[in-house]
Amino acid sequence: MFDNMHTELPVSSAAAIAAGVCKSAKLQAGENQLRTARSDRDDIQKQIREYIQHQRAIGHSTGVADRQLTALEQRRLATEATIRRLHGEVRAMRAERADLVVEALTPMRTAAAKEAVEALVKYKAAVGSLLEIADQVLRAGGEQAPFFLRDLVDGETEARLRRWAGLR
Repeated sequence: MFDNMHTELPVSSAAAIAAGVCKSAKLQAGENQLRTARSDRDDIQKQIREYIQHQRAIGHSTGVADRQLTALEQRRLATEATIRRLHGEVRAMRAERADLVVEALTPMRTAAAKEAVEALVKYKAAVGSLLEIADQVLRAGGEQAPFFLRDLVDGETEARLRRWAGLR
């Protein structure tokens, strides 16, 4: 009954299609700037830690407002602000690219969803038959139907599959 129920979809094809949606030069530049800013922040934090350790080693109080420490802290704060700004910009550009990936994958998703809906219809028909048989067996004094014959796909999942398949 379930032989050749579906067509095999290449496992890597979705990944290949998504990879084929190139990142814009602006997104690549933004990601590079963000990576650089994060590295700068880490370097500044390391410098602050080393400076404080040095001050402790030579016996100076770390609470003393020192020009070098103040300058490092100001650089760190400015870098954090840059990271926040870049993160927002990069997130928006990634969302734009994600929309392009969705668009590129829509035909594949539609085809796979149609197959899933077809399989679901067959599954429900088969389970319906099995439950009817199990009901008759139970009435005759036999065992109750196994739990796995219950509806394994909820209505929300089925509705989503139908939307993706264009079946609404």
